[in-house]
Amino acid sequence: MTFQETAKIMAVFRAAYSRYYANIDVEEARRVTTLWASMLADYSYETVSNAAKALIVSSKFPPTIAEVLSLIHISEPTRLQ
Repeated sequence: MTFQETAKIMAVFRAAYSRYYANIDVEEARRVTTLWASMLADYSYETVSNAAKALIVSSKFPPTIAEVLSLIHISEPTRLQ
């Protein structure tokens, strides 16, 4: 997944959890997006997006990288890292 694709997913999180992201400035958003992009680089946009959407409908709190990866590994159990 690219930085630009990660930014799309982070924009969805920002919309879904607007209160959580309300006070994050541009530089902090860039750092967060860079971290997420590096941690999820081995996965497709579609895979991460599907996991993110599933977490949004099941949690009132923003998901963590670990939660996204956990859901991906549950849905793709044969994938090796």
